[in-house]
Amino acid sequence: MSNSIRARTAAVVCLFVAVVAACSGDDADARRSALVARAAEFELDTEWETPPGNPLEHSLAGFAKILCSAVFITGRDVAEAAEAAENAGYFVSRPEERTIVTDTVVDLDDRAVHLTMNNGVTRTAKFYDDQGCVTLPEGAESVEFTPVKVTSNLPDAMSQPWPMGDVLPDEPLPAEVDEAKVAEAVAAAFDPPEGMTAAFVVTYKGRIIGERYMEGLDKDTQLASWSMGKSLTATLMGTLIQQGVYELWQEAPVDGWHENPDDPRAAIRIGDIMRMSSGLRFVAPQDPDYEYGYGYPQGYPDHLYVYTGAINSHEWAITRPAQWPPNTVGRYRNSDPLTINHLIRKGVEQELVSGDRSLRKLPAPGIRVRHRTQLGTTRHALSPGRRVERGTHIARRLGGVRQYHRAGLGGRWQAHLRWRLFLDQRHRVVPHPAGGVLHGGSRRTKHDHHPLP
Repeated sequence: MSNSIRARTAAVVCLFVAVVAACSGDDADARRSALVARAAEFELDTEWETPPGNPLEHSLAGFAKILCSAVFITGRDVAEAAEAAENAGYFVSRPEERTIVTDTVVDLDDRAVHLTMNNGVTRTAKFYDDQGCVTLPEGAESVEFTPVKVTSNLPDAMSQPWPMGDVLPDEPLPAEVDEAKVAEAVAAAFDPPEGMTAAFVVTYKGRIIGERYMEGLDKDTQLASWSMGKSLTATLMGTLIQQGVYELWQEAPVDGWHENPDDPRAAIRIGDIMRMSSGLRFVAPQDPDYEYGYGYPQGYPDHLYVYTGAINSHEWAITRPAQWPPNTVGRYRNSDPLTINHLIRKGVEQELVSGDRSLRKLPAPGIRVRHRTQLGTTRHALSPGRRVERGTHIARRLGGVRQYHRAGLGGRWQAHLRWRLFLDQRHRVVPHPAGGVLHGGSRRTKHDHHPLP
């Protein structure tokens, strides 16, 4: 190791130790209070509309969706799926909330999961092929759209080399790669077994150098990736910006935000939304002034409602009032990626679709995500000839682990992937004088700006 590398490494280690030492001495309550006080300085005179419905029934619906995906998308048998679901998705359905389930029915013929709670209410999630598992409104028997098959126009994955396909090279790994150390690192990812690691893939300069899966899973297994799907939202918006459909710092042309000249939302820019500083009043359980209690006595968070409410999640997000002026307070809230999804659809419709052309073809010719990709949808979705606002929640996406490596490699192997157009601007953080920062939310990067999903 050269002296310069040693020096840089030592500096990074010293900085890390200093930051950890400083943070460990902070009073968490005082920091939280300071964050709340700073936000209060910018608070606008608007009211929070608490999401309607029984919060525990919403939690039940979220659990049904998790179990449905485990069985009909990931492909686990019912017993395995129940075990897997017990260890997944706690932020939309907490363990203590799941105790209200008195009956579980997995209907393999109808491809549905029905959960009944202690008050007799049954909530259902049903599998609709390429539209994934959908949480149905209480009492509904089906979705409010016609499911459609999504057909890939790509060649068979085993006919193309990685990363466009799945064929891996036969030649030895680069000389600088220590295969024994890589194998040791991969093994460590699965130790102890109680960690329940499902998949682990390592790439070096775009090449897969380590890969392992839990018994019964493989590279094609669709796994819940949750908010990693926000990276796809950021990518699609970046593509539209590159194509000239939008500009990063223009006022966001969201439906309903520009009808009233006094509406503070009219000043929200696309860049503000991309870094989760839109200022929309959209309560999240991780907000510094939100306190969770069983049954959600403080009110059910919007951040969870778009997962569990069986609603048009886009519509709910974009109709929330402003809580703060844009670019003043940062909060990790699903309102912002959902608003970007709304703009993506709007841009596709206005610029790239005419007549009866399919709206399902998104403007991302450089993005080649292999295999079937499942999106957790609400009761609204897109069907030919019907202009219904898509209710897809990108944070509920399921996909194979190799798919995210393809996306993460980004511009390294497909120069026309438009990551870098907005990357530097979008990843400025919104400062908090009380200490701490908010990450961009839609995409995470390393110091050298290589994208990480």
